[in-house]
Amino acid sequence: MTILPPGIDYLVHCSVGEVSLDKHDLMYEALSYTWFIDRDLGSPVKGNMRTIVCDGGLLEVHQNLYNGLLQLRDLKRDLPIWVDAICINQVDEDEKSAQVSGKC
Repeated sequence: MTILPPGIDYLVHCSVGEVSLDKHDLMYEALSYTWFIDRDLGSPVKGNMRTIVCDGGLLEVHQNLYNGLLQLRDLKRDLPIWVDAICINQVDEDEKSAQVSGKC
């Protein structure tokens, strides 16, 4: 996926494309995040959901992921980014299973 420059609506916009993993010179970054938000006191709590725009459609993501996407957008990096919640179709059980097992 690629994070697009900010627009007038202040939302995070991204586009997703398919690439072949057979390319030996393929470079990308992976974003690791947690669904929970650490607190100074007590146990971590589940974060709120935030809306991003992905290929023109709305997508709900966890607050920590949203925050990470904002920071990466501000860095204006050129490499594509792998984010599981965005790059894997979360409603397709076959696709999720294939990605987790490494048989994609």
